[in-house]
Amino acid sequence: MRDFIVHHKTLVIITCVLILISIFAVIFRPRVHFHDVSSGDLSFSALPPQFPLNKNGHQQIIKKQLSAKEVSQLATIVSGKTLRRDDPSCGFSANTAFTLYDAHGAHVFCIAQDGDGILKDESTGLYLYLSDKETEEVTTLFSRYGGKPPYGI
Repeated sequence: MRDFIVHHKTLVIITCVLILISIFAVIFRPRVHFHDVSSGDLSFSALPPQFPLNKNGHQQIIKKQLSAKEVSQLATIVSGKTLRRDDPSCGFSANTAFTLYDAHGAHVFCIAQDGDGILKDESTGLYLYLSDKETEEVTTLFSRYGGKPPYGI
């Protein structure tokens, strides 16, 4: 009987510890945070024929400064999103990204090369997922400047 009680207590303790670890993991997931985003830009690989190759025969990297409204729109899309570990097959490049600047520096978000609604936080190497509506907003923003999926493939 004594062994049963010890075994039962051990199972209860292990179960409680696992529950606490699970709660901690859910509550304290890394998230995207900004402090007064001041400016931003976007860049993408320019594909022929819309953009000619540069003098060395390579794709041009188009970099555009974003308006305050566009910066706010992108900051709203990514703020508070959970960053996740993953291994998507989309392909990501800092040449196809948008950068938001705040008091702590640059926050670079690489866009899935195939146009999927996945961003890679360049500083952490973690990923965040966008809704279909958010993906459309980001795609529309890039297309204003000539960038269209697939980006640089």
